Amino acid sequence: MAPKQKQKPADKEETEEERASRLEALAIAAKEAAIRREEAARQKLIARQQHEQALTRLNAPKVHTEWRQRMRNAKLMELQAEAERMQARHAHAMHIRNLALQVTKFLLVQYSMLLPYMMFMASKLAFRAS
Repeated sequence: MAPKQKQKPADKEETEEERASRLEALAIAAKEAAIRREEAARQKLIARQQHEQALTRLNAPKVHTEWRQRMRNAKLMELQAEAERMQARHAHAMHIRNLALQVTKFLLVQYSMLLPYMMFMASKLAFRAS
């Protein structure tokens, strides 16, 4: 609780010098109070900053660990997507190769069926020519 100020008798008037002295004392007291408030605020900010730094030291490894895990998961997803694309390209290439083999087999069978007939026709033509 603030100290009580002494009551001055009403009949006594204050001189200019006393009034100036009192105002100067009030100004000095107000200035000191402002300095104390600023210092208290500065100390509070310093305490907050130190608390924040302590929390940062505590949480930084956790944050970095989680960040690395997220980056690993992202890389894993990218690699899985790339593997799926490569698998699809490979399956398509194998399908095209199988189609080419089927066509080649079909043509070979057709040619082997036609070969005896072509030989017969060639011999017939050769016999006529002679």
